[in-house]
Amino acid sequence: MYLLSYNSRIKRINTAFRTTNFIMPLFLNSSNALKFQALLFFSLFLCQISFSQNVDYPLWNDRAYHIMDRLDLMTGGDNSLHTALKSISRYDCIRVVNRLDSLKNINLLPLDNSDLQYLRDDNPTILGNSEDVTTLTGDNENKKIPEQTTSFWKKFYKRPADLWYIDTKYFDLSINPVISFQVAPDLKDNNKNIFTNTRGIILQGTIDDKLHFYSNIYETQSQLPSYGVDYVSKYALPGAGFVKDYSSSIFKVKNGYDYLLSDAYLSFNATKHINIKFGHGANFIGDGEKSLILSDFAGNYLYLKLTTNVWKFQYQNIFAELTAGDPNVAASTSQLITKKYIALHDLDYKISNNFSLGIYESIIFARKDHFEFQYLNPVIFYRTVEGSLGSPDNVVIGTNFKWNLKKKYSIYGQLVLDEFVFKELFVENRNSWVNKYGFQIGAKSINTFGIDHLDFQIEANFVRPYTYTHFDSVSNYTHQNKPLADALGANFKEYLGIVRYQPSKNLFLKAIVMLADVGEDAPGLNYGNDILTDYTTRIMDYGNVIGQGVKANISLVSVNASWQFHHNMLFNLQMLARKKTSDDPSRNQSTLYFGGGVKINIDSKPLLF
Repeated sequence: MYLLSYNSRIKRINTAFRTTNFIMPLFLNSSNALKFQALLFFSLFLCQISFSQNVDYPLWNDRAYHIMDRLDLMTGGDNSLHTALKSISRYDCIRVVNRLDSLKNINLLPLDNSDLQYLRDDNPTILGNSEDVTTLTGDNENKKIPEQTTSFWKKFYKRPADLWYIDTKYFDLSINPVISFQVAPDLKDNNKNIFTNTRGIILQGTIDDKLHFYSNIYETQSQLPSYGVDYVSKYALPGAGFVKDYSSSIFKVKNGYDYLLSDAYLSFNATKHINIKFGHGANFIGDGEKSLILSDFAGNYLYLKLTTNVWKFQYQNIFAELTAGDPNVAASTSQLITKKYIALHDLDYKISNNFSLGIYESIIFARKDHFEFQYLNPVIFYRTVEGSLGSPDNVVIGTNFKWNLKKKYSIYGQLVLDEFVFKELFVENRNSWVNKYGFQIGAKSINTFGIDHLDFQIEANFVRPYTYTHFDSVSNYTHQNKPLADALGANFKEYLGIVRYQPSKNLFLKAIVMLADVGEDAPGLNYGNDILTDYTTRIMDYGNVIGQGVKANISLVSVNASWQFHHNMLFNLQMLARKKTSDDPSRNQSTLYFGGGVKINIDSKPLLF
């Protein structure tokens, strides 16, 4: 049977290949036509031999990622789970759940079972496919989640996680709503509300258990606190691209924003251990609340991602198209926005079950008339390619680690190197501008003080002046005028404390405290904070220290309480207080708001900058 199936696949590939012999010469010269045919043949062959689909948890799902952190600690680590490379596969989540079921020395607390049930409810298709569960977890039982007997209108929510779905032998599809309605009166301005109104839809499914598709699209109207408005006026709206003005007398919105966002991809496994994903979205590297390597703060972009899981290694390649400049400025002048690109490698190695080490490199480049195809090589060091090209491109390298201790604590960190001169850094140590680097150190604990689901996290981030900048302002480490790493840019010290507490199955409490010391730029003077600024305009070559320039101290407290009334449906209350004190009194700010609303299949983090 397999031989016949294989022969039929090859026959279909040959048919497609012969067709290009006639069509391609109409568009390409003979040399390019042969290259195209080779690429087409390889792509079709990969599609034919692909195994089960690879589905990722969306980055907004803070609960799922926190549960995975907890399970990674409780199980003593898993060689196949690499928590630093996000988004994480839902299959990896279910693998860990099944592994936990098989461990005899784990004493589950009452709320641990609700965590496990959340993941099972959230992944009914994966659990319902006995072949996938056997292949990926070694579990021979078919753990399909039964349909709920008390369904909404007897047709909807037959499964806890899906409004409506189709599940057949060769095809499955689920459809879910996206809703977020939040109103929080600004206690510093009685005529203003902090406001969010999001509506959208999520579609995801599989075809032939090989090709997975995911798409969400939603529209948002919002009004930000004053410090967010200042940020947008200087750079752009965090997480968004083109925006329109919005106002509402009903909700006291005067200078709001109206924008449309989408996240979509196609995913298939080229082999049992190699996944290929092509889509529009964001990625995150690191185990912290912030990332100095790659975060999702800047927003979505077009990308091709290759993920290889072999033994204790996970190797990730991301090739993405970014934009330089504010998309709203380009739209207002009817100009095509400037394109730039990033090519990224990240190798994460599980030295042991409880210790992982990652090595990272990326290069950002722009070309007026072509894409630099040499950067598509997935296994080469970019510095060698850059040198051979004589290119002016921006290379950033780094490393990250995570160490789990006693099945209760973890220590993590990152180091990012934009540029450095060994002599200047380790011998003369004159605080040269060229020593552009940053580092992160953090720690987490679960069930702190013996209290079930009382979890703590502390984190510190330090980034020197001029890090992420480049002499070519197009090649800086940004997308749509926003940092690809920490929202504060460069030239800062940042301290975070996070407390999560789940007192019952459906009640979630989360508090964040942020303290930051930032050295901001003065008008016409580049002290190294704004990473959009060309570093050739730097204020000095030596004596550069974190916090130089216009000193600003920022303190922020955010508290959120959520009650889950149905799967991924939450009523929530939120409070945020922020104060900024600057050497320039005109930059002082004070923000305080309190309110709440409802969230369905979406979550949003407070603006932590």
